[in-house]
Amino acid sequence: EALTKDLQNVFDDPTSFSDIFLTAEVMQTVLGAIVLGISMAPHAQLPKGWFNDVFSSDAPEHNAMGKSTSRARRMAITKAQDERRERSANEAGVAILGTLVSVSIITAWLYLAGLRGGEEQTGAASVDIIEKAFAAGPHGVANLLLTTVILAPVFEEIIFRGYLLPSLTKYMPPSFAVALSAVIFALIHQHGIGDTVQLLAVGIACGVVYSRTRNLGASMLVHAAFNGTVIALFALWTA
Repeated sequence: EALTKDLQNVFDDPTSFSDIFLTAEVMQTVLGAIVLGISMAPHAQLPKGWFNDVFSSDAPEHNAMGKSTSRARRMAITKAQDERRERSANEAGVAILGTLVSVSIITAWLYLAGLRGGEEQTGAASVDIIEKAFAAGPHGVANLLLTTVILAPVFEEIIFRGYLLPSLTKYMPPSFAVALSAVIFALIHQHGIGDTVQLLAVGIACGVVYSRTRNLGASMLVHAAFNGTVIALFALWTA
């Protein structure tokens, strides 16, 4: 009982909590990267067509739908894919704008439906984390930004968009893979209803921009922009 009380006091202290939050993210990132690296090492280098659709494959049998496509059509699609990759920043910008608009609409609906807000912040576990970080002062805010705007987007995009999404395209069309990876991404955070619905929208946006550009940097930028915007809005609201 004494140990439980001491641990609770540590987690209740904003400064200690922000340090634990950052340390846990660093450990997760390092250990996760090691596990993923060991798991993927036997398969390197990945063959052309690893992302199982016509965008990255010269062979018709590698289409996600298993249908033949003419060589001219494949070349045209490949060229379009290369052009989108070169415009990754623009693709990410459009995705960020779409994400913020959709999340704003979703958030408004959640407040109206009583699934977010109020004294208990129903369905919004992220609010408690942000509040504790801000209560710890500049040190806590710095830890929060490092964790949510840098480490989390990098690690989670490698896992969910770099690894999971392409792996799912071996069994289903890319559009279904984007949707399923977004659902898993949202649910695995184990947040309340409000956060989960928002994360679903973010996951779809990140999946779409990665599928279109094949540039993880673009999806990381979308992810980081959303997390940063949530923190900025909280700061403005409390100010």
